[in-house]
Amino acid sequence: MERAKRRLAKAKRSGSQLLHGKTRRQEGGAARKAIPAENVMLTGYGDYDEKLITAIYNSWVRKNKELRRHQPYRVVVGFELLSSGRIENLRLKRANSVLPQSIPEFICKRSIEEPAPFERWDETMKRTLGTRRPCRITFSFNIRD
Repeated sequence: MERAKRRLAKAKRSGSQLLHGKTRRQEGGAARKAIPAENVMLTGYGDYDEKLITAIYNSWVRKNKELRRHQPYRVVVGFELLSSGRIENLRLKRANSVLPQSIPEFICKRSIEEPAPFERWDETMKRTLGTRRPCRITFSFNIRD
């Protein structure tokens, strides 16, 4: 017990970011403060990806505020984006859970469904990407200090 208290005091003196919930970055990681971090496959269509991610992010932030979420969560959602801008096969990436869908999972799924359909792909995108593109979005909600 005494050892734990000393380590805690030492960490506080050194300004440890882990204890105070400050933003941390890791190689290949994303910021921890509900800021959209794009980790997209290099398709050459960054403008399109940015619009898609921004629309989903804005919907997600709005839903968290409306429902006054105060618990941190992490949800991974996969779907297929069609060249028409529609989405199909929206699914949660779950670890064999038999539990019903949670509120955070519902928020994340609806944050993708509501702004859809997205912008149609131009002919160049269709030639490059085909008619559908698999997507995966990880939603990480952390409480701000």
